[in-house]
Parts: sequence; structure tokens; C-alpha cells
Amino acid sequence: MDDQTDSIPVSGPDPARQRLHWHIVGGSARYTIRANWKLLVENSMDDYHLATVHQTYIEYMDRRLAAFGSSRAKLSGATRGLTFPGGHGGFLRSGPGRTTANSSPLWSEQAKQQVAALRQQLIERHGEDRGREMADRSRHLLIYPNLMFQDSPTGMRFRIIWPIAADTLDVLQTDLVPHDESPELRAYRHEGSRAFLGPGGLATPDDVEALEACQAGFAADPHAWSDLSRGMHRSPQSNDEIQMRSFWRQWRRLMMGRTGMSGAMDRGQKMHNGGSDATTQG
Repeated sequence: MDDQTDSIPVSGPDPARQRLHWHIVGGSARYTIRANWKLLVENSMDDYHLATVHQTYIEYMDRRLAAFGSSRAKLSGATRGLTFPGGHGGFLRSGPGRTTANSSPLWSEQAKQQVAALRQQLIERHGEDRGREMADRSRHLLIYPNLMFQDSPTGMRFRIIWPIAADTLDVLQTDLVPHDESPELRAYRHEGSRAFLGPGGLATPDDVEALEACQAGFAADPHAWSDLSRGMHRSPQSNDEIQMRSFWRQWRRLMMGRTGMSGAMDRGQKMHNGGSDATTQG
């Protein structure tokens, strides 16, 4: 992408809809990982590797918060693992530090006031429950097979995972920002994104190292299984693996030459994404 900023318009005269306009930030993060592309799909959809793989980032943020006389917010509210027919999936979790209406203790009082106003606008427009869900939740969603959408404290972005070879993948990552976001809030958004993601971030190098180590380990025993049974037989949580199981069911279906979409849920499990109950079909 060039250094110009493109926009994603949403029609309608209602001023309250203006925040639905988003800009694609000029530039992108591009990097290569010496691992199979499906490993990064799994990594992008699991919600349990953060505390161990990204310990350096967590300690860095803890030190910054401590300097402000604060500490890391405890995650609140129920989390959810999401699956949909055809291999799509993701998760929801609480996300303090989102410039879309959920502020961080590290920000200025003026920025906190702006975020509080945005939060109130969401509640007034969409109702208490829906407004708080929009403000407080981080969302990670895979559009099968390789388009990842992330809306989290580190920003909102698209991640495209390109297979280059059986043991090599390329990543193209592009951030989006609300068109009317104040310069101060946008600076905090970009700071969060750069600190965590991309070749210069504190977290992406961790993921690269972990996935390349996994790739080397898999080469040692080609008959080994990858265990993705976490969270079976219960309502899916964000740190379960139902979203990965859904991805692999669709992948297996296509590799066997079968048409159509795989089911979303584990066999015999009720649908928790809303709508009617469903069980895995083939």
C-alpha cells in the first residue's frame, strides 16, 4: 500500500453513523515465518498462549502500569469461543485499553473523557447490553481459510496468511482506524499496535519463534497427532479449542474431496453462537 489513506464509507445522513467510517492506515506489516500456514491460523485463534508466549510484553505493560500506580485489569465477563459452518471461527473476550470506548489507565484524562463519551454514544444508540458489548469486547474472527479480523486493545486490523510452501508462510497485516478519531486517541491506538505486533513489536517475534520451533518438532515425527481437545463437552470459552477444531474439520472435508461445509460444533454439542442447535455433520 502507498502512503495515502483510503476510506471505507458507510452511507447515511445520520451523524451518529459517522463513526462507522473507517480508514485503512497507509502502509502495512509484512513478514515471513518458516512454518506451515495453518499453524499461524491456530495461533491467531487461540486465547491461551498470551500469558506464556508473550511474557516479555506482559511484564513490560505491568511495569508501565505500576509506574502510574495501577495494575493490569482483571478480565471480566464471560468469554466465548465462536464457530460457524465452513471452518469460520474465533473468540470474544474482555478488552481493556480499546480506543473504541474502553480506556487504559496509561492514557491522559482528556483521552479518557473522549472514550467515556464514545462509550455513552454506543449505549444511547444500541442500548445498554449491546453498547457495553461493543465497547468492552475484543473480537478475533477467522474467515476461512486465511483472512483474520482482529479488534482488540492493540487495534483493529486484517491479517492475511499466505502459504508460500509447505513450511513457509507470508503475513500481510493492515490496520484500520475510525475516520473521526482524535489525534491523541489515534496515537494511543498506533502505540498499542506497534508495541505488540509486527517485526518490531514485542509479541510477533515470540510467535515467529514458537511456530518455527513447532515446525521443526513436527518434522521429527510425521505420524504425531496435534491434540486440539481442549474444552470439549462444555460451553465454548475463548481459551478452548473449538474454533480450531472447526477449521480442521473443514480442511479435512476439502482434502477428502467432499463438497459443502462442515458443521460448526463438536458432535452432540449444542450451538452457543445463537440460533438453533447444531451438531457436526461429517
